Amino acid sequence: SIDFRERVWYRDAMRTDGLYYSAPYKDSYLDRYVVTISTTCYNLDGKPAGVIALDIFVDTLFSIVNEKVLDGDSYCFLIDNTMGIATHPNERYAYVNDRPMTLTSVPGDQYEDIVEFIREDTEDTAKSVHYTIKDFDGVKRTVYVSKIECCDWYVVAAIESSVYIAPLIKTLLLVAFTLLICLVVGVISTRLFTSRIIRQLNEASEIAQEASEAKSIFLANMSHEIRTPINAIIGMNEMVIRENKDPNINDYALDIASASRSLVTIVNDILDFSKIESGKMELIKTEFNIASVINDIVNMSEARAEEKDLSLFFEIDPEI
Repeated sequence: SIDFRERVWYRDAMRTDGLYYSAPYKDSYLDRYVVTISTTCYNLDGKPAGVIALDIFVDTLFSIVNEKVLDGDSYCFLIDNTMGIATHPNERYAYVNDRPMTLTSVPGDQYEDIVEFIREDTEDTAKSVHYTIKDFDGVKRTVYVSKIECCDWYVVAAIESSVYIAPLIKTLLLVAFTLLICLVVGVISTRLFTSRIIRQLNEASEIAQEASEAKSIFLANMSHEIRTPINAIIGMNEMVIRENKDPNINDYALDIASASRSLVTIVNDILDFSKIESGKMELIKTEFNIASVINDIVNMSEARAEEKDLSLFFEIDPEI
């Protein structure tokens, strides 16, 4: 069996905050030259859960880079972050001992300027440069070098001087850069995290919806059960008001009637909150008696004020 925890891409991904890009190597299990892109994945508590890795075959990567057909005798190749030639159309620059040949090992001096540019590359230097060289096959070409910031690799476009067109070169470099970035972001990030987040959001939404519905049902039932005895009290109190001849008892009965109406209003408000949460609340314009409203407020507040030894005064505008 294979213990992937011993692989370089696994160990470096666990130590790296972000994506790790390996240099090209020959995978003993696949028996093909690959580039591994890996990143650490985490549990919901923030602890590392493992490593997600993507193997890209070098020959496939070469096909991606050279996907755009160039006029004349032109080509592209890739340089990894160790100055190894990851892909190249010249078979003499093939892998040595299962590792890419480095630029410094290439016979001749056609790539000396590229080596110097990479060695001097810093945040303050230009991100791309071009040179004119006599290439391995004796053809004079203009070489454009552009850095891929996400992994410190370089894309090199060798354009035959007779067909040199600047916009085409810029487009080619942009295409190569975009393909690599889309490959990394699309395969690793999107598939790994999007499905889990959507599933968790759906579960949370369903739980919240069920809780809201249960609360609304409870409030409706409770309000109905409270309103039934209140209506009985109001009815009996109306009989007392009609039949009673004692002024004091009549005043008490009127207070009971006012308090009962206030209690019914509170119960209705509870139902209104339930309707607001479910989106079924409707506002109705209607006339009301301001004197009756003030009287209800006095009846509800006066007893509480007396319990706290407070004096309750109402100042009402004479025009009301």
